[in-house]
Amino acid sequence: MDLKRQPGLSKPRGAIVTLAALVLTVFLSGLLTACEKPRSDNAAGQNQARFRMTTRAIVTGVPKDAKVLDIWMPYPQNREHQLITDIKVKSPYPVEVNHEKEFGNAILHARVENPRKDFEISIDFGVKRAENLLDKPNKTPGADVKDAGEFKNYMRYDKVGSLTPLLQGQADRLTRGKKGNIAKAKAIYDYMAKTYIYDYDKKNLPTIRGDLSVFCQTKKGRCTELSTLFGTLARAAGIPVRYVSGYTLRNHDSGEVGGHCCWDEFWAPGYGWIPADLATAKKFPQDTDYYFGNTDEWRVELVTGRDLVLEPPQKGPRINAWIDPYAEADGVPFAVGKRISWVKG
Repeated sequence: MDLKRQPGLSKPRGAIVTLAALVLTVFLSGLLTACEKPRSDNAAGQNQARFRMTTRAIVTGVPKDAKVLDIWMPYPQNREHQLITDIKVKSPYPVEVNHEKEFGNAILHARVENPRKDFEISIDFGVKRAENLLDKPNKTPGADVKDAGEFKNYMRYDKVGSLTPLLQGQADRLTRGKKGNIAKAKAIYDYMAKTYIYDYDKKNLPTIRGDLSVFCQTKKGRCTELSTLFGTLARAAGIPVRYVSGYTLRNHDSGEVGGHCCWDEFWAPGYGWIPADLATAKKFPQDTDYYFGNTDEWRVELVTGRDLVLEPPQKGPRINAWIDPYAEADGVPFAVGKRISWVKG
């Protein structure tokens, strides 16, 4: 059975879809290449991309005395610039699809009684993605709402991105004299693009993803740290921000995806949600200006928000930056593997 299109974030729902147990298959793929090419412009308007993606949770070595294993995976859904089609879930156990209550993320969940064997769960789906351009009309629901209180979840500071007097002062200095959310966010973005370094070397990274107490000292970090700091400074300036996580595929060949990427979207009256992707700008410095207000079409969004309570709720604490499969054995966090692959067309 295939799960068809899911609604966007505007109307979270708790509907549950149960799938019959299916046989696992193996997906053969190559490795991503890392060639860096300039961004190509499309004079006719928005660029578009089509591709298929498969996400897998790989469960091995469950404790022999475990009575119940719960596993959660991000489930693809439509977004403002993203259409999901032809979803196929393969699992040896029944699964359900729910939406968590704060941000409306769709979540696939499986509960396995007396787990004894290793297994995989895969989600295969088609993606039609359009470039997000600031100069195009934005029909985001709520774009004309003037009260930022409508977006209280997006004004909430991340647990690892708490506002300090130092960061508040920095936000005040960067946005002083700037009129409107776009000008303020651009000042923060430009400062960070010039000051902070994208670095995936573990010896330079915080132990906890997004930990600003380390990042603000070293000025070196990955997408999570960049997104966390942008979000904290923007919220300190009174701008709602939402954290978006998924996979960016620009200039990569079809094959396996090594890791996820994240970026921010900030809200401005009359425009709605506007992207600010510092991590991709760092990878393609010639396009630094482009990635404020725009995102390319070669990406997929799977999760919005930080510090999440899943559905059904996990026994463990809120999840800081959820994108990978998460599991608990008898209510205790249990590490599972993942494999992400994609193919153009």
